Amino acid sequence: MDESIAIHEMSLPLASKLGLSGVFTFVWVLAAIPIVVVLGIFYIPFLLRLTRGIAIKMIIAGAIYVFGIVGMGMISGAVFSELGHQKTFMFSILTAVEEGLEILGLTLFIIVLLEYLSKNLSELKYAFR
Repeated sequence: MDESIAIHEMSLPLASKLGLSGVFTFVWVLAAIPIVVVLGIFYIPFLLRLTRGIAIKMIIAGAIYVFGIVGMGMISGAVFSELGHQKTFMFSILTAVEEGLEILGLTLFIIVLLEYLSKNLSELKYAFR
């Protein structure tokens, strides 16, 4: 969805008005960081109810996904700013890495979720009767 509506590019005028550049060239990361922290805190009770192994794997999958979105968004913003807001080959490589990390994080989460379901499916069968 981000790629089709170009949220990165839409945030550039706001960054300019606020005098932001570098890692905050794409202003949306300023909103994303507290949202991720709040959601992380919100999910702590959920994670504590899971087995330690599943919880750790979910945290790792989530961390990869969030780094893909926010971390690589900040790195891409810094490069984009440094290159004078030109979409260069380097920027395209960073975008590909960003998208790859997002897909990797989601894929790992799905694998962990399937692992959890395979171990607990008998319990779930009785819950839906």
